[in-house]
Amino acid sequence: MSDKAEARHEISKLIYAYSEALDGGDLARVGDILQHAVVLVPANGIEARGREAILRMFEEYTIFYDAEGPADPYAEGTHPHTCHFVANLVIEVDDDLRNAQSRSYVIVFQARPGFDLQPIFRNRYHDRFECVDGAWRFVERAEILDEHQGDIRHHLFQAPQTV
Repeated sequence: MSDKAEARHEISKLIYAYSEALDGGDLARVGDILQHAVVLVPANGIEARGREAILRMFEEYTIFYDAEGPADPYAEGTHPHTCHFVANLVIEVDDDLRNAQSRSYVIVFQARPGFDLQPIFRNRYHDRFECVDGAWRFVERAEILDEHQGDIRHHLFQAPQTV
């Protein structure tokens, strides 16, 4: 990694790739992106470490749909009908260019037949990264749930606790 600006660019690509993969229904790619990480949802006591545990977490919490309704998240063409909008992204890279952390807001929009497009929740991401062999990767994603949530009944099997 040559400098902090390049590091911030590569890290932002990782953050956006996660949202793109999840919204697109590519759960395997989500697992690949987070495979070296622990995902924490402190309000719910969730700690999913590594690819398999993280995939299980998404399988248990996130509703994926096909043309008929709720479906297997790994079936072709299924997705959660969401759009994760990440904003106010702040990335801080350590001077040694080996570790970094970021903070951002995420607002998730969803639309389904009979469920008009609307924001369903807002959260904050607190992420940590490491650079290994010149490539950045997630080592931690903490999802900080905000108190005011919208209608998540079409998105999650289990409603999260909020702060």
